[in-house]
Amino acid sequence: MFRPTQVLQALKQIIWLHNHYSNSIAIRAAGEETVRKHFDRNNLENRDIEIAKINWHSTPQDSEEHLTVEFETGSNQHVTTQHVYRSTE
Repeated sequence: MFRPTQVLQALKQIIWLHNHYSNSIAIRAAGEETVRKHFDRNNLENRDIEIAKINWHSTPQDSEEHLTVEFETGSNQHVTTQHVYRSTE
């Protein structure tokens, strides 16, 4: 007897929020790749996340440049906000 398995959802949409980095194609591509790796590495598809809203910044308290990503469901329900740092892989 076979048990049905959950169909995992890929990240469907990435939205860049208010920052000047979002206009640079190369920086956007690197940021989006970093977010997709974070999404896969942390199994966020298991939380029905389809949308990532990105703000790229650093703060005086945390000087390492990073992405603050708001992850949402397909119906725009907030699931989690996470800081995503550039991968060293």
